[in-house]
Amino acid sequence: MYNEINMPTSRAPQQTVPRKRGFRLLRDERIESEKRLRLLTRLVIGLCVLLLVYIIGRALIPVPAPGGMDGCLHSLAGAPLTATLRVGDQVTATDPDGCFYFAAVPAGTQTLRVELSAGVWQQPVTIYSNQATGLGNLAIDLSKVTR
Repeated sequence: MYNEINMPTSRAPQQTVPRKRGFRLLRDERIESEKRLRLLTRLVIGLCVLLLVYIIGRALIPVPAPGGMDGCLHSLAGAPLTATLRVGDQVTATDPDGCFYFAAVPAGTQTLRVELSAGVWQQPVTIYSNQATGLGNLAIDLSKVTR
């Protein structure tokens, strides 16, 4: 053993008290178990905080109310058209006069898909919250409908 100026000292090195191997393993396992438990606790608390932030955020950020949309489909000659219409996941059909109505369409830009016997015709439509969007009479050129 050496002192601070690298001179040998007469003191013998300290001896450690031997411990039983089994006790040390049990203590190490207990420490590892406590570490895992602390980590799991932190993880659960973190997930709870994220869930709480999500729930509060959803409550504070208003979702725009849906709007309505109506109109009538006619050929270029003025005859009413029979069709199935789709906006998002909503579906409706025209009445005998070729008119249609959607009651609750999400606000924003939507695609009106008109499925005719001759093919499909699409048009983008802007839906405003809490308002009915009137498309009026839509004259469709059947020769330009895609199959």
